[in-house]
Amino acid sequence: MIVADVLILGCGWAGITTAYYVAKKGISNIACIDVNNTLGGLMKTVNENDFVFDIGGSHIIFSPNKHTLEELLSLLNGNIVKHRRKVFHTIHLSNFLLNSLSIR
Repeated sequence: MIVADVLILGCGWAGITTAYYVAKKGISNIACIDVNNTLGGLMKTVNENDFVFDIGGSHIIFSPNKHTLEELLSLLNGNIVKHRRKVFHTIHLSNFLLNSLSIR
């Protein structure tokens, strides 16, 4: 049986962050449980055959809320990698549009 003042379901980014802020409020008897045997939820690093893969979590970098973004990044203690990403779109133009623009 788990006995705790606060029980948090899920040890992903949200669960771990919640436990952190609850502890900052002075509550120390916290249990954070997860269906998996590792922390991180969708945000984790996986080692496979001497290759290291970072999975998930990149969505936090795109937070439109400046305060939220700064707070989340501060929790990472400088363990941050920045990437510029390019998005390529394939445009399918209808025959009607191509003919009307004389592009064909």
